[in-house]
Amino acid sequence: MIITMSGPPGAGDTTTARILAKKLNYFLLEIGEVGKHIAQEQGYNIAEFWEQIKKHPDKLRDFNETIDKKQTEIVKSERNVIVNSKLGAYKLNADLKIFINAPLQVRAERVAEREDIPLNEARERITKREKSEKEEWLKLYGIDMGNLSVYDLVINSGKLTAEDTADIILEYLQKIKAY
Repeated sequence: MIITMSGPPGAGDTTTARILAKKLNYFLLEIGEVGKHIAQEQGYNIAEFWEQIKKHPDKLRDFNETIDKKQTEIVKSERNVIVNSKLGAYKLNADLKIFINAPLQVRAERVAEREDIPLNEARERITKREKSEKEEWLKLYGIDMGNLSVYDLVINSGKLTAEDTADIILEYLQKIKAY
């Protein structure tokens, strides 16, 4: 089974994907980690890398194509996989597509705590990143990130722990008899 999981920064999709992969004994593909690895191979941290490639649309397109190829290759080689990816639901033929969200305030609090930064800075980073990604993906792929109709399951994690969110997904899988 192929499961994609996505969400904005601080929503808990990455943590939930890790928990769920462990509970299901599935391979976990974290596209964010793949991106960091590509950046390191070119001598950058991910923030520096994004600043460099955003200045050059061809490099941004090449980076995204590289990610897409790696994602597709790994998914083809694994029988049971969870792909934690912003574009996975749009790019992969997955059996279950999940979107996890939370109110901006909650997400900013989570990011501020995780990255040990002030709350206002976390909120600004999230807002800037979301705007940038939305514009880039619409331009590069024609994907409207605000359109959640591609997802099978949308969860508001604002009042939930990642463990709670994983349990909701497990319950959903049992109801649809997917495992």
